[in-house]
Amino acid sequence: SDNGESQRLTREMLAKGIAGAQALPGEVYWQGRWSNGPTAVEVLARQLGAQLADHAVGSAKSGADNY
Repeated sequence: SDNGESQRLTREMLAKGIAGAQALPGEVYWQGRWSNGPTAVEVLARQLGAQLADHAVGSAKSGADNY
């Protein structure tokens, strides 16, 4: 689950002046996440005492027309 990667990427694109880049409405998302709190994978990693390397991006697709 996206835990802030989309927000980070869009801010980086805006800072670089990339045409068509738009800011996500940060006030809508909790700490940049596409959720109202920690994502399930963040909770699980914390409970297991595991380090999390989450690179998920909200609305990402893995193939042509893959929804």
